Amino acid sequence: MSTEKRTSDRADAADHEKEATPRDAAAEEGVTDAASDIKVHLLDIGSGKKHQYGDCVLCQFGDVSVLIDGGHRGDEELVLGQLEKLLDQTSPVTVSLIIISHPHDDHIGCLPALVAQGALKAEWALVSDPQYRWGDPGDTDTDFAGRDARVRGIAEAVLEHDRTDWDDDALTGFIDNVSNLETRYRTMLRQLADGGTTVVLHGTDAAGEAKLIEALAPVRLDVVGPSVEQLRECYRLLQGGQTDAIRTFDSAPDFDFDSAATVANAYRTLVSGFTDSVPKNRGAINLQSLITRFEYKKRRFIFAGDMQFADPQVESQMLIEGVEEMRRNIRKRAPYAFVKLSHHGSDNAFDEVTIADYGKSALYGICCGDAPGHHPHPVVLQLLNKNRDSLDWVRTDRNGLVSITFGTGSPSIELSRGVQDDATPPKKATRTPRTDDFTDSEAASPGGGAPPAAGAQLSAEGSTGDSDYTFTARVPPNATRLSVTLDLQPMGAQSSPAGRAALSIASVNADADFAGDDPQVHEAGDIPPEELTPNSADDVDAEPGSADFLNIDADCGGSWRAAKSLITLRDQVNQRAPRRSKASDGTIGDAAHCQRTSDHNPWVRDGSVGVVTALDITHDPSRGCDATTIAEAIRASRDPRVKYIIWNRRIANSAAIGGSQPWQWRPYGGVNPHTRHVHVSVKPDKASYDSTAVWAI
Repeated sequence: MSTEKRTSDRADAADHEKEATPRDAAAEEGVTDAASDIKVHLLDIGSGKKHQYGDCVLCQFGDVSVLIDGGHRGDEELVLGQLEKLLDQTSPVTVSLIIISHPHDDHIGCLPALVAQGALKAEWALVSDPQYRWGDPGDTDTDFAGRDARVRGIAEAVLEHDRTDWDDDALTGFIDNVSNLETRYRTMLRQLADGGTTVVLHGTDAAGEAKLIEALAPVRLDVVGPSVEQLRECYRLLQGGQTDAIRTFDSAPDFDFDSAATVANAYRTLVSGFTDSVPKNRGAINLQSLITRFEYKKRRFIFAGDMQFADPQVESQMLIEGVEEMRRNIRKRAPYAFVKLSHHGSDNAFDEVTIADYGKSALYGICCGDAPGHHPHPVVLQLLNKNRDSLDWVRTDRNGLVSITFGTGSPSIELSRGVQDDATPPKKATRTPRTDDFTDSEAASPGGGAPPAAGAQLSAEGSTGDSDYTFTARVPPNATRLSVTLDLQPMGAQSSPAGRAALSIASVNADADFAGDDPQVHEAGDIPPEELTPNSADDVDAEPGSADFLNIDADCGGSWRAAKSLITLRDQVNQRAPRRSKASDGTIGDAAHCQRTSDHNPWVRDGSVGVVTALDITHDPSRGCDATTIAEAIRASRDPRVKYIIWNRRIANSAAIGGSQPWQWRPYGGVNPHTRHVHVSVKPDKASYDSTAVWAI
């Protein structure tokens, strides 16, 4: 697309803004009317391995200044220096409003220290109520009473961003620091109030929030969400994860809390899936993020903390539907002069569907430290890059401090370093393995038991001298290669001589992937038990009129195979939940399926081979395979390969059916209620059914 086309698109967006919502002139009375009095600054939030992710944004809407989040703890000097320069103030700096989107360590950041030092003051503060993460004051102290302080630290740490790639000492230091996050947060709120700030707790103080909105009428503050009901549901899920973590350590009374390696490995094990509720509902803390929208001089700006718009990652239909409702609200007010991408440009926050929610919004920002990590996600960067003819983006990990001025023409963007529209993937985190990372599985996992759902199990047998031994180790889920050498040392005079043992590897699947290898072609009548779906009447009434239609028996004859896209999906599920039940799994249907329309029949033809375009996956949440999560993730991703999904008495089609919109759940009245498995059908064109692209689950 030409420069002229890009300019034209952005002019259209600006015109849309002017026409969409006429402003009340009186609301802006008393506010400076300079052409350049609207500025958004994405602060530089540091370099180095401890500066991973983080948010800190300063907005200037005329005389109203808004500070959103506080980067990383320990960065008081870095953040304060930028605020002094941008606000043209010396310490203490004062802003109109402080917003803390949610109680994550990399959003609370250095604000508690700045407030405690008296270096930061505010007229107002709109914050996430701590009760929705920790309950009432003292509740968490009671929950962890009588337990080692590191139990609390690990339980808090698993709710933060994934730091499994950090080395043991750095990770243990983080665990120790995050254990006092609640105290730091509550103390900051009290000190703000004592210093004259009007503190408004979102979800608790509705009257105070209304007064704040009235006081900041010139900037049209709008809190899009989450609702108090959603906050309560998030708290319920977070409490479940905390309880699970506590029980894990209570079952390991001899756990060595003084060992950095043991503590770090316990954290890694919990994050990778030792328990069910902790990793599966990790999205709950991000779903507490305040979504705030400002409108000033007919320009709209939106900030959403770490809200996971693309994939909520929770087992709560109410929260999933709540996210959809907030997205509808965002769409109604699109486009925006500036969008801060939530969750540091993660793929669970931004995708093809989300970018459509923002309409013709032409400027995006990503807040992130430059430490190696997962965000901004390469998939998100590819999506932005694909649309670079109609939008621009900046990112603090590459650009440092970014200042954007909104005047009468196109925004003026000032970068501290780098170039805008940089789609370079972030540096990947690497960690040099230590020998104690690969200890016996019972030592590596508090409480012993089976290996985590993610990762792999390595077993080896061998002998040296007169002794036989068995060695077992847990392979981290991000490992792609593993080499093991055992040096056997003598235990005493009666021991065999020391020697280096040669290992006979019984099984290792660390190199397992889901590349979607060509599925086996089966001859007519050859139906392996693992492929035969046991689900009678599985997709009756999946399509209008299907119950009255009888297939030709010949459709079930001849050689057949399963669609490659579905094999890819199944492999992904198996990798995530290797111990899951497969009791309701299957691709090809039985003879009864052949008497009616069913995607479990090999009715699609690829040359002389029939292709089954349906897959059933067993619901087994206790072993890491939750059909609700899978079904909702596929639906939310709007994967173009999908024909329809059926789960728990509901069906979602990728195309409009009757009066229902595409991708919307509607009641399913088929004979089989689909409460024990999720059914996924793909479209009958080869580009869909044989695509081996990774599924967004």
